[in-house]
Amino acid sequence: MESLRTLLIEDNPVDAALVRELLAGQDGAAVELEWTSTVAKGLERLDARGIDVVLLDLNLPDSRGMGTLTRVQARAPELPVVVMTGTDDFELAVRAVRTGAQDYLVKGRIDGPQLLRAVRYAVARKTGVRREITAEELAKADGKEGRPAWFAFQGLVYDVTGSRMWKEGIHARKHNAGQDLSRMLAGAPHGEEVLARFPIVGTQVRERTLAERTVAAVERLHLHPISVHFPMACSVLAALSAVACLASGDPTFETMSWYLLVTALATTAPAIATGIFAWLVTYKGRLTPLLRAKLVASGVFTTLLGACFAWRLASPGVLLAGSAAGYAYLVLLLSLVPSALVVGRLGGKIVFPE
Repeated sequence: MESLRTLLIEDNPVDAALVRELLAGQDGAAVELEWTSTVAKGLERLDARGIDVVLLDLNLPDSRGMGTLTRVQARAPELPVVVMTGTDDFELAVRAVRTGAQDYLVKGRIDGPQLLRAVRYAVARKTGVRREITAEELAKADGKEGRPAWFAFQGLVYDVTGSRMWKEGIHARKHNAGQDLSRMLAGAPHGEEVLARFPIVGTQVRERTLAERTVAAVERLHLHPISVHFPMACSVLAALSAVACLASGDPTFETMSWYLLVTALATTAPAIATGIFAWLVTYKGRLTPLLRAKLVASGVFTTLLGACFAWRLASPGVLLAGSAAGYAYLVLLLSLVPSALVVGRLGGKIVFPE
């Protein structure tokens, strides 16, 4: 098996030495590691070509955050990138993977087999010649009658044709080639490091259920980023229209403010529903500190919006009366503006983490 030429871009010599040690400790790892300490040096090395995969720390002396990843991708878009950081930041992990990173590893929480698997899996997913292999195709690759011997482990399909252990498609007289051994290998006398000596021919795929296909199709519509703008924009415009009403004395602005308020409230329910859907799909129901903050801010915004609607519904002429109650109602309307800005800011931090 050819060596994977791996470029590690990491400013901490201790972490770099640890990565080298972890990879060197895997029998048959077939990984050639090169190390640079800055993005600038890393980009120079990428320009020289000959690299198969990049291990990248996001926080470096000359670049920080997601900008580090985008710089590397811009210079070598064909290469798989595995992000490595010292921060267990779930939002950042999601953003990195969605931006194009093949994996996200937390330094100090990885071992040799995990690191090697991440490197090999990244290459397998990025390389076009390694195709997706169905369960039916895998079952046919049983090593018999001249057929290749393949088996799958944690989504990767390995070619073990010719291996002494897998002659005639039998390993230890128990497991047939053409199987997914993800569960069985855990109880084997050897570890998964033995897989490093075999080439990866593809990634295993299974046929998705109707429910999974439906969820994926809905997710591709990006309904939450679309729907969430309506209640926030309409609430801000409702407040500004109320100010225009008092400033000009034109009751048309008050009517406009009311209709905008109704629209904001009516579109809040779809925004909440699509937000819950996106949270369940993207974060698997996990509540991070940033998501908790947005949840609280969204609750405050919805409460203020409901209060404005109820007040105006109970007293239609409150804004035009010119009384203390009218100005109090205006203040309540204006409170929607900073509330909407906070919700939008938190949403932006979730989508574009620093």
